[in-house]
Amino acid sequence: MKKLIIPCLVLITLLVYWPSLNNGFTNWDDVDYVVENSNIKSFSFENVKFQFSNFVMGNYHPVTMISFMLDYRMFNLTPKGYHAVNLLWHVLSSLLVFFMIQKLFKSIYISVIVSLLFAIHPINVESVVWISERKNVLSVFFFLLSLNSYIVYTENKTKRIQLIFTYCFFILSVLSKATSVVLPLVLLIVDYYKNRKINVTTVIEKIPMFCIALLFGIVAIYAQKSAEAIRESYIISGNDFLFVPSFAILNYLYNLIIPIKLSAFYGYSLVSGGVAKVFFYLSPIVILLIGWICFKYFRNSKKVIFAVSFFILNIALLLQVIPYGNIIMADRNVYLAGIGIFIILGALVERFSNSKYLVLLISAIYIIFLCNETRGQISIWKDSITLWTSVIEYDSKVLTSYLNRGKAYEDIGKINEAIMDWESAVSLNPKYIKAQYNLGNARLKAKDYKGAIQNYSEAIKLDPEFTSAYNNRCKAWSLSGTQNKAIDDCSKAIMLDENYIKAYYNRGYAYYLGEEFDKAIQDLSVVLKHENDKDAILLRGNSYYLLQDYNNAINDYKLLIKGYPNFANAYYNLGNLYADIGNNQLAIDNLSIAKALYERQGNQKISMSVQKTIDQLSRK
Repeated sequence: MKKLIIPCLVLITLLVYWPSLNNGFTNWDDVDYVVENSNIKSFSFENVKFQFSNFVMGNYHPVTMISFMLDYRMFNLTPKGYHAVNLLWHVLSSLLVFFMIQKLFKSIYISVIVSLLFAIHPINVESVVWISERKNVLSVFFFLLSLNSYIVYTENKTKRIQLIFTYCFFILSVLSKATSVVLPLVLLIVDYYKNRKINVTTVIEKIPMFCIALLFGIVAIYAQKSAEAIRESYIISGNDFLFVPSFAILNYLYNLIIPIKLSAFYGYSLVSGGVAKVFFYLSPIVILLIGWICFKYFRNSKKVIFAVSFFILNIALLLQVIPYGNIIMADRNVYLAGIGIFIILGALVERFSNSKYLVLLISAIYIIFLCNETRGQISIWKDSITLWTSVIEYDSKVLTSYLNRGKAYEDIGKINEAIMDWESAVSLNPKYIKAQYNLGNARLKAKDYKGAIQNYSEAIKLDPEFTSAYNNRCKAWSLSGTQNKAIDDCSKAIMLDENYIKAYYNRGYAYYLGEEFDKAIQDLSVVLKHENDKDAILLRGNSYYLLQDYNNAINDYKLLIKGYPNFANAYYNLGNLYADIGNNQLAIDNLSIAKALYERQGNQKISMSVQKTIDQLSRK
């Protein structure tokens, strides 16, 4: 029977998580970590060196980034491969949990329960199916390897190699995610549970690990500060921040035992009022009460002390004691810490194992419930729209959810839906520049130039040096027919950043619409010194044409045709130019090519108009 435990654990985990392989990337960090990250798209010495010498997204985790490099080499940008690798690490970690618990407690009941709960609990879905959380599954895998290696070492001290393995796996763990720095403290509670005496030997053997932990802890703080992830102050006001750790712990405990409704994002708006606010203020008292109960009834239970200590040590750095990000808690934070609570649940099952059938029935119902909830959580992460919709349904005051869902809608061309989401974001925080700017961009695409100008103006009020807002407002002014204001805005953007090529193009376009063709040519020539932009060549060619500088116009149109041989407008304009200077044959030749290209593109009206011009030229 025991021989079936491992294959059954693997099979159940795979069955529960199999739908995750059909999920895609999301726009929550996946784009920056993988989709648009040029530093993972070549497995070269230079890129490996880059990972070890740079912070990425406010983290120092070169091993994680190298794993993405390997993924890209194997799967390119096929998300199924990345999800499969995350799932593989999770399955392996589930097995390591089983071995660790079995070595520590010598109980098949606890080992099975803890490893199964770790494998299929819905609170762990975020760590497994969110591609960007590769750092979590990878660091926990190496953390558990190190812990298992240390337990083997404590059982047979002649196997000094196991201590070396402990060090090596620990280094790989902190190189995957810095929160693993707590491992040396976890080893101390292993010593406590296994009755190892605290002496010179037990202290010296851990000194290298404490030094590594200190080093990577300092590096992690600098990494977070580099991305401005660590804040100088708390989001909530007054002394309310003192209640955050206890509130988070209580919620983690509840969600680990009764994971009825989980979310990918728990914002500070959760404690903005109502019953939640009362619970927030009462949370320290509840925590003290739980602590008192544990001390009174379980102070002699080494198993409970180990479990509680394991939970606290692994959650301590993630309780917003040092303020970071804009969340009050996150499911991923208990991916490892939750093992401590699962140990208590496993011990509870063992305690009542005499009532075999009742325990089996309750356990089976609970496991089925967890599997069903886990499937539901996996579906939430299917894509960006399902992800952020679920967050909005959980808490309608999360600004990030509207910003990111709006971006997802924009990416698939649903501009009206994007506008509605960004309007919601602006209503939540009118002073949030990104919300104003994104809404302006969407309104610009929807040809609501007045609305776009209003949003860009609000963004500029908030940041008078926001070059992109000046540039895009220039475009909106230009398209609404107010060229002088457009020129002023792009000139301001260029003054702020003289290398801002888009601003030169948009100012050139404004000059063109304002019939200041000489100035348009100057700006468009600046653009073309830096990039071979199709629209810039066409506009400059048109400007030359309208100035009757036919030679330069012909050169630009020919340059355009050489670079973009299927660009119908280039042939059309060149054909008209030849007609104007009396070269009817070259005019007909170019117009005929333009007509064929318009037909291929389905532009029948333009094609018919071009044919009329050809017919008129043929009769001359």
